[in-house]
Amino acid sequence: MKIIIDTIPDNTPADAHLYLVGNFNRWQPGAPAYQLKPQPDGTYAVKVPLMNRPIEFKVTRGTWESVEAAADGSDMPNRIIKLPSPETVAVQVAAWTDLVVRPPRKHTASPQVQVLDAAFEMPELGRTRRIWLYLPLHYATSKERYPVIYLHDGQNLFDAYYSFSGEWGVDETLDQMAQTGGPQVIVVGIEHGGEERINELTPYKNPEYGGGDGKKYLQFIVQDLKPYIDAHFRTKPEAEHTGIGGSSLGGLISLYAAAHYPQVFGKAMVLSPSLWFSNKIFKVAKKDFKNTRLVLLAGEQEGEEMITNMRQLYEQLMAQGFPEEHIWYQTRADGDHSEWFWRREFPEAFQWLYAKN
Repeated sequence: MKIIIDTIPDNTPADAHLYLVGNFNRWQPGAPAYQLKPQPDGTYAVKVPLMNRPIEFKVTRGTWESVEAAADGSDMPNRIIKLPSPETVAVQVAAWTDLVVRPPRKHTASPQVQVLDAAFEMPELGRTRRIWLYLPLHYATSKERYPVIYLHDGQNLFDAYYSFSGEWGVDETLDQMAQTGGPQVIVVGIEHGGEERINELTPYKNPEYGGGDGKKYLQFIVQDLKPYIDAHFRTKPEAEHTGIGGSSLGGLISLYAAAHYPQVFGKAMVLSPSLWFSNKIFKVAKKDFKNTRLVLLAGEQEGEEMITNMRQLYEQLMAQGFPEEHIWYQTRADGDHSEWFWRREFPEAFQWLYAKN
């Protein structure tokens, strides 16, 4: 099937390259195979494979920061091509997120959320990163110590002001749980590095997408960020009280972290993990992290490989003697590779991970 872009914004840079990102390429922006080629008539075109389900996609200039936007600058929902797929689809790009005046955004974070540091040093990577912090509802009025969970893609956790595609509502979820006797934890949200996201959230290199700085990224969390949090806040620093989690590439690096740092992370929330990035990730099944509580959750609408790969991982873990009661393996028929899905599933996954029993 051919997708044609016949209209682009007037302020599109002359040297811009246009790409499709969607469920046919694992939602990786800037993939060379899906770069649209300029046509003699001034349009841009690329072919995408036919699928046995609706095709979802967006147009970018190579990164999520430069994804298309609606004419008023607001976020665009995924474009959807329903079955049966036509031979050709023409689309119009109204605006680019980074080149349009966006509607005023409101902060939606609860009072329990703060920016710990807008430029926390990452010496292993030679850069800095914004770090968000959620403190439990009763933190200020108690002397308790609390478990901690470190979550990737911090822009999307608490505050719609910073999110480009919707926030998870982690703060509202935990505030509500605190009112009904649910588990209370400190949440540390680590902003993703924009163009460095693939590098930082992948422990291995991929021949097409690069990456491979995930080991240094985890060293930053283990050697710098966690010691700082434990020194400045009332945490329970032991592995049994410390979790790590994320979605997509964030799920991938969280799985790797759990397997390689079981003395640090005793819990891992692995949502829609990008196991396709490297077959080497399946070697984690042989690691000794059997005391870890592990969430494995994905949606059946996320791509041809998602459930197949996750099931393969689960079966390999079982074959290596991983306790079945330590894994919460779940699939959802309607689940898509989107923030709305992870927002919906976070409360139940979190409660299982941090249940007192």
